[in-house]
Amino acid sequence: MVCKVYGADRIRYLRCRVCRAEFNERKHTALWNTKVAEVKAVSVGEHLAEGCSLKGTARLVQMDASTVRRLNQRLGAHAEAFHDEQVQGVEIDTLEADERHEYAGKKYATLFPAIFGQPYRPSRNGDRGRFPELRFRIPRRLAHAQIIKHRECRRVVDIEVRYTHGSQKRVNQALDTLGLHNTQQFGHQVTRF
Repeated sequence: MVCKVYGADRIRYLRCRVCRAEFNERKHTALWNTKVAEVKAVSVGEHLAEGCSLKGTARLVQMDASTVRRLNQRLGAHAEAFHDEQVQGVEIDTLEADERHEYAGKKYATLFPAIFGQPYRPSRNGDRGRFPELRFRIPRRLAHAQIIKHRECRRVVDIEVRYTHGSQKRVNQALDTLGLHNTQQFGHQVTRF
């Protein structure tokens, strides 16, 4: 039951007819307990999802950068909680992560061992000095490669595969599964590095 409507966004304040608990309609959403207008908050989320920087987003939506930063953290935490709740019991054979920016590709290559590898600390040479930094062992069933498509006039003319972590044999199996070794289908060669 709607008790009242308040704020510029006309947020409804609700009361449960059974337990008589009161709450607003944004409870358990990414905008819960924020004073940012819904239109601006959605605009911030859309700009950030497209890869805009925090400062660039703040400039485009005419909002303070610290507010954009807080919204970014709130939206990210909400999206992570939603993902963890919805995506369960999934068995993945091959994961294809497309990134639109070179920065994301480089970042992922450095994070891959820490996320998917098994941590171990190498033994120290002698009994003095610092222990070596933590290293990561990539399981044999896993591999990471970057697939780069070279285009001319919007047409793919070549595919370059850069191996970054794990077994080259495992990468080749994944490429076969994805059909990237089938040069008849794509009309180009696969260049391996």
